[in-house]
Amino acid sequence: MLQYKITNHISVFVWIFTLFFNSLGGIVYYLLLTEPVGDNLFNNVMKIFFLIAIPVVFVFFINWSLKSFISTVIFDREKLLITIIKQYIYKKELKTYTYEEVDEIDLEEGKDTEGDVYLRLIIYFTDCEHIVLKEGHSKDRLLKYLTEIKNYL
Repeated sequence: MLQYKITNHISVFVWIFTLFFNSLGGIVYYLLLTEPVGDNLFNNVMKIFFLIAIPVVFVFFINWSLKSFISTVIFDREKLLITIIKQYIYKKELKTYTYEEVDEIDLEEGKDTEGDVYLRLIIYFTDCEHIVLKEGHSKDRLLKYLTEIKNYL
């Protein structure tokens, strides 16, 4: 096997979540715009608040999704190169490193939003660049990837 390829698809979740959330927000926004103004002050203030807040939240989620990318890392044993492909929604970036430029490959442990253990398999390069190869809750699966990559290098 001359090449080992690993892809992190977590950004697909971000893109789908943003599309779903902004679609629902758009429906709510439309309903707020078509609702007639009433006599209740609280309802009118809340309507104005949501008419301002929904576009702000739209911008936040769109910015979040535009920054996220699908990463594909290809380890080429024949050329002794590591190619990183970052696929954004709107562009693709390509960067190449040699095997000597790898500083460390590490399995980092953190917490997700619910407080559960969340692991990231990260490759660090000598120019302070790093890329998350895989991430998730399964330590066994990520340790398997870590072993495969270290054996491949």
